[in-house]
Amino acid sequence: MSLECYLDATLTNNIFLLFAIFLIGCNDDNPQNPQTDFETNLAKWEELDTNDYYFTQTISCYCTEEYRLPNEVRVVEETIVSINGENYNPEVHYDFRTINGFFDFIEEKAKSDPSSFGVNYNKQYGFPNRIALDPVEQIADDEITYKLSDFKY
Repeated sequence: MSLECYLDATLTNNIFLLFAIFLIGCNDDNPQNPQTDFETNLAKWEELDTNDYYFTQTISCYCTEEYRLPNEVRVVEETIVSINGENYNPEVHYDFRTINGFFDFIEEKAKSDPSSFGVNYNKQYGFPNRIALDPVEQIADDEITYKLSDFKY
C-alpha cells in the first residue's frame, strides 16, 4: 500500500470515528448533566407542593452502628418534628434534614468540588433518594452515603 493510500485510509477512518463520537454524544439516552438533573428533579419535588411528610433516612459511612441505622423522619410544615417518634432535638439527632434541606445540601456540596459526588432521584416525586459523597480523595474513610426511602405524604 502506498503512503498516499495509507494516509487517505487513516484520514477516512478518523473522520468516521469523529462522526460516530458526535452521534453518540447526541443520543437522548445519555444521562443529563448533573445541574439539569438537579433542576428537573427539584421542579418535580416543588410541584408535589407538600410540607408534611415522612421518610426513612439511612446513612452508610465509617461511623458508629447507631449512626447507620434507618431512622423515620417526620416533617410538618417543612420542619423536622420527630425522629423514630421521638421529638426532634438537633443536639441529639445529628445529620438530619428535610427534603428541601437535602436539595440545599446537594447544591452546597456540588460547589465544593468533591472528589466524588453522585445523586439519584426518585422518579415519581423528584426527591434525592441516594446521595454519595467522597469529599477528599486522599482522605480515607470520609465517604458518606445518604439513602432516603419509604416516602409518604
